[in-house]
Amino acid sequence: MNILVIGSNKTNVQAALAQLPNHNTRPILVESPDDYAMAYRAIEHGYNVGRPFEAVFIEQWLPSHSGTCPDDARFLSGREPSGINLVLAAMKYESRYIILFADDANNLDFQGRMLSGNMLGIFNPDGEGYPEPFTVGGSKILVTNNSCWISQFQPDLKTPAQHLVDSGHLDEASTVRTKNWKACLNYLILWPKVNVE
Repeated sequence: MNILVIGSNKTNVQAALAQLPNHNTRPILVESPDDYAMAYRAIEHGYNVGRPFEAVFIEQWLPSHSGTCPDDARFLSGREPSGINLVLAAMKYESRYIILFADDANNLDFQGRMLSGNMLGIFNPDGEGYPEPFTVGGSKILVTNNSCWISQFQPDLKTPAQHLVDSGHLDEASTVRTKNWKACLNYLILWPKVNVE
């Protein structure tokens, strides 16, 4: 599968590469508005050359502009909840599977209020474990802030370690907390036939 991974967290981006070694995965680390524009152009380019990305993984919080908007100070590390714009681009350019993923560590503004967590929560009507993907045209989309898909991994970023930490067989300090993109993709592909019992 041809996959594009877009994120502002280097560990999370690298985790997608490690967890999906049998796919053609292209990472884009978004650390500036120029990187954000490059991510959009990559989605567009894939479509224009006849190879739209079959899957696009997007982190919700990205630095997307360099303006001097009065609200800039509200956002941690200059990031905004602008991943949704890239979801729209991936839909427009015919990506089959799209994942928009935020996590609690990235959802708080300077006063500690949730900026996007509540919005993402509407896609999890049965609780965090069972987000409901939806389809638009030919795209199946998963919007989530599911903490079940953020856990401890071995330093290789592909070997789950949460169960070892929880059972006391491994010190959490020797592991890395990151997103489980493989589990998200499998869930999205299988939906609605996922066994959630």
